[in-house]
Amino acid sequence: MKRSISSLALVAAIVALLATSCATKPKVTPQEPAQPEPTVQPALQPAAPSVSQEELDTLLAKAQGLKKQAFDRGLADVLPDDYAAANAALAGGKEAYDAKDGPAAKDKLTTAVRLFTDLNEKGLVELTSIRKKNADDMRKSAVAAGAETAAADRLAPGDAALAAAATASDAKDYEAAIASYERARALYELAYKRSVARGLRERIETSDYAAWDQGNYAKAEERYAAEEALFASLGDQAASPATDPKALSQGIDALDEAVLRYNLVIQKGREGGATARKDKADAVKLQSEEIKAQVAVKAEYDAALALYKEAQYAMAAGEYEDAAARFDEAAAAFEKAYALASEKRAKAEAAMKAAEEAAAESLRKAQDADSAMGDQTK
Repeated sequence: MKRSISSLALVAAIVALLATSCATKPKVTPQEPAQPEPTVQPALQPAAPSVSQEELDTLLAKAQGLKKQAFDRGLADVLPDDYAAANAALAGGKEAYDAKDGPAAKDKLTTAVRLFTDLNEKGLVELTSIRKKNADDMRKSAVAAGAETAAADRLAPGDAALAAAATASDAKDYEAAIASYERARALYELAYKRSVARGLRERIETSDYAAWDQGNYAKAEERYAAEEALFASLGDQAASPATDPKALSQGIDALDEAVLRYNLVIQKGREGGATARKDKADAVKLQSEEIKAQVAVKAEYDAALALYKEAQYAMAAGEYEDAAARFDEAAAAFEKAYALASEKRAKAEAAMKAAEEAAAESLRKAQDADSAMGDQTK
């Protein structure tokens, strides 16, 4: 019985202890299970578009072809800023092309094609305007040189080419307009230089200058005739697009040489003419000095000498016509001084001779008188 009570006491003590423990322990709130952090997936980049090598080769070739076209037309000088921009795009495209950067190469080469295309279109219009002005200016020069009479046969086809150029320009056929304006300019240049050469040739003939430089004159005549033959070979096709530009160019070159050589002949002739007049003045000057005109008729001699010195100054300055004229005046003045000095000398000699004769007569008379007195004293 005691053992049972003891057992019950032990159980009661355990229950009490458990109750106390439950009363002091904090109430635990159940927690939600932790959620895992979401995984952030990197954004997918779109794949770079592929560019075929064939496409890049075509773009590069096209850009380079357009550049050559612009360069051959001289657009680097006509529109330098536009040309530089297009060329920079091409350089960048070529660099990317060499680096195998397809997308960049395509972008830059496409830009280069666009810029060079615009440059060529804009340049054609600008070139047409420039060529027209060149033709108009050359026509004015030809007319001023007397081409309407001296080279009318070359001026007329130039006018025809000019009219054809205007028609092509109105139709926006700029390449045809440029070619026609250039042909007109060349024909006008031919007319201008033919007129100049003809004028020089006539001057040489009128002044007889050929004798002073026969070699250059003969060569000039040869080139003058060569241009005439070249132009004659064009016939009625001078203004036609079929005309070989080389024929016009060769004619212009022939006239350039003819003009150069005619001018050399004239230079020699002018100088030679002045030299001949100087030689004449020198001879008369020396002649007047030999009879002492500088003393006998000093005023007249000094006036002639002043003209002579003016002629020398003009000759030294290359003013040969003026020098020749003044040498002529000086020669005439020296001749006058010589004549006056000669007359003065002749009078002096006559007076001296008369005095000598008078003295001789007086001596003779004195001698006769002495002789007569001697006879009387005998």
